[in-house]
Amino acid sequence: MAKDLSATCPERLTIFNCRRTYAWEDFCDLITLNLAAIEEYLPLRLGIVGGGRACREVLEQLQRHPQYKWRLQVIGVADPDPAAPGLELAKELGFPTFPSHEEVLASDPDIILELTGDPAVREELRRQKPPHAQMIDHVKARLFWELLRGRHEPLRDRIESEIRLAGQHSHFQKIFDQLPDPVLVLLPDRTVEYANQTFFRRFQKTPEEVIGRTCFEIFQDFSRPCLERLEECQFAKVLEEGQTAVSVVNYQDQQGQIHYDEITMAPLQINPSGRRRVIEVIKDITEHKKLEDKVRNLLDRVVKGKKFLETILNGIEDQMMVIDLDYRVVEVNRALLQMVGLKREEVVGRRCYEISHHLQSPCQSPDHPCPLHDAVKTGKASSATHIHFDKEGREHYIHVVCHPIFDDAGRVHRVIDLSRDITEEITARTRMLHDDKMTSLGKLSASVVHEINNPLTGILNFIKLIQRMLQDGPPSADDLKKIKSYLEVVYGETSRISKTVSNLLTFSRKTKVELKAPQSQCLIG
Repeated sequence: MAKDLSATCPERLTIFNCRRTYAWEDFCDLITLNLAAIEEYLPLRLGIVGGGRACREVLEQLQRHPQYKWRLQVIGVADPDPAAPGLELAKELGFPTFPSHEEVLASDPDIILELTGDPAVREELRRQKPPHAQMIDHVKARLFWELLRGRHEPLRDRIESEIRLAGQHSHFQKIFDQLPDPVLVLLPDRTVEYANQTFFRRFQKTPEEVIGRTCFEIFQDFSRPCLERLEECQFAKVLEEGQTAVSVVNYQDQQGQIHYDEITMAPLQINPSGRRRVIEVIKDITEHKKLEDKVRNLLDRVVKGKKFLETILNGIEDQMMVIDLDYRVVEVNRALLQMVGLKREEVVGRRCYEISHHLQSPCQSPDHPCPLHDAVKTGKASSATHIHFDKEGREHYIHVVCHPIFDDAGRVHRVIDLSRDITEEITARTRMLHDDKMTSLGKLSASVVHEINNPLTGILNFIKLIQRMLQDGPPSADDLKKIKSYLEVVYGETSRISKTVSNLLTFSRKTKVELKAPQSQCLIG
């Protein structure tokens, strides 16, 4: 309508356009949003062309009412007459002054106040002004001025409120348009009332294609709401219950790529008597969803890998412990837990020598060297044979091998302790050695009998000789010498027999296994 009026009106007629883009109740709604407290937007840049009495009166009013200073910024006053009253006052107030209006236009004004009353100047300003600049000629200026001087108080107050709210709406719209996510404001019938520029850019739509249309027409090209087509939609629930709802939807773009959007709907009750609306924020979470899927897949692989390793470790019959440098157990397998008769939480965190040796200090004796200490010191696997105790306190011979684990810096920071119970092997080996000895003893019996029988025969013969010599009466001096020599022979043969029997007993007797560290000279020799 404004365009039609401008095209058909006579040249002598000036159209005063008080165009509003929003209904009065919408402006009242904006007031309830506390937008009236916003004072951070930039003031309007005002350029004045014409430095006569009207200009002086405008400047005086601006100085008389400080509330206009933060709303309007005078960027310059232009007049070819340096003695013009408005130009002189502008100089006194410190405002820029120019001899022609070109300098004012070059200062990028938002509003041009034309106070010359010259139609030629007005047309020239209309042609040369920046596209965004609004021009108020002397007729409109006079009308506004009369309103502001109080001749029509109600209308003036209303216009002032509308100008203030329009400025606040402009500030609000700038913030609204700069939000990183697309935002819609929907009416109860799902009609889009507002949309920010981010929405238009992302979905490649114009305001004409969005404002005034329903959301299901814009997104789904449906003729009915999504809920009626069995699609998930939180709009009715949010509007009815007044609670925020979040949902995730996915769609396929023209290239076949799947995208995910997190849609947050919240009730927007601007004032108790106003219409209820729903604000919808659309956040593209495709990259977040992809990352989430990658993390989930990675966690699944980690869990599967952990279970696989646990299966391997628990399938090893040898007892295993992972021990840190402070002798504390970090991890164990099932075989060790069965050996000591404890639960995992009763072992992990305790020191290894407390679990396996029932000691209060590390193994340090020569008969029980600590392979962990050697593995950490040399950085190589170290082994030893220890005596460990099971859950019933019985001794077991254990062959222990400690393998070092290195960190990223190449330093040993943990040790894997692999222990194998060799009690049965040692027992079987000892039994086998004893059986071998007994077999050898049987084989030696024949020759040993001969070794014993010969001395016994000699002893028996000498005893018979001594008995005969004593039967003939008291022995003479020569007989006593012979008897003494016979007894010495008997003693020697008896000692020989005793030594032979002792050796046989030592050979046949079972011995207990003693664990000792090998001597280097024995190994070298």
